[in-house]
Amino acid sequence: MASLVNRMIRAAKLDVSLYEEVEADKSALGQAAVVVLLSSVAAGIGAVDELGAGGIVTTALLSLVA
Repeated sequence: MASLVNRMIRAAKLDVSLYEEVEADKSALGQAAVVVLLSSVAAGIGAVDELGAGGIVTTALLSLVA
């Protein structure tokens, strides 16, 4: 898990060496899936003001599909 968090921080910093590292790492697919799921949940949480509590699930699912 520390590797995932480290990679997320480095991606936010736009660390070029990270992108080359991930490109060469064939086992990074699982970590990429986790990041997509986390961003979908974050989008759902962000929609609470607009859509209410029920919007969390709807927006998260729509973000995941998109």
